[in-house]
Amino acid sequence: MDGVAPALVVDHRSPLSLGMIPLGRAFYKMSGSGNDFVFVDARTQPAGSLATPEVVSAICSRGTGIGADGIVFLEPSREAAVRLVYLNADGSRADLCGNATLCTARLSRELGIVSDGEFAIET
Repeated sequence: MDGVAPALVVDHRSPLSLGMIPLGRAFYKMSGSGNDFVFVDARTQPAGSLATPEVVSAICSRGTGIGADGIVFLEPSREAAVRLVYLNADGSRADLCGNATLCTARLSRELGIVSDGEFAIET
C-alpha cells in the first residue's frame, strides 16, 4: 500500500514480524467522525496473533506503527451481515464503538459484504 512503512508490513516468516501485519495480509485505514481505525478482514483468515494486546499496541502506535485509535476485525456472523470486533489501541476489548461501526458499514459496502439497503452488524 502506498505510504506504509516497510517495517510495518513484513514477511510473516521473518523473525522481525512480531508486532507487524504479515506481508500480503490486507488492512484498511479508515476514519469516522474524528477517530481513525485499522481494519482487518478476518472473515476467512482469523485474526490470530494480530489480536494480542502487544501487537494491537504496536500497530496502533502513532510514532512507530500505522497509528490508530483502535483496530477492528471483520469476522463472519450467523446473526448479521458481518461481526465487528473492536480493540482499543492498548489491546483491550470494547463492547461497542459508534464511529468504528460507521466505518464498518462503509467498508462492508466497499468489500461487497452487503449491497444496497439495510443490514445488521453484530458487535
